[in-house]
Amino acid sequence: MCNLSGYVEEKGIEKGIQKGREEGENALGKLMDILLSKGDVANAKLAATDEKARKELYRKYGIIEKP
Repeated sequence: MCNLSGYVEEKGIEKGIQKGREEGENALGKLMDILLSKGDVANAKLAATDEKARKELYRKYGIIEKP
């Protein structure tokens, strides 16, 4: 029984990780679309390389609300 619960837990963790990746990719895609449609290449480059700046831009454009 422990093996089954461990397997189920592992699969749940894998699904959670995959969902997080997909959400992150979607958020970055939305941000890049916004920035590039505005011609804001400087912030697009910054968002691609600077996590803190990227999170600030997510909040600025309402892509994420969390800190």
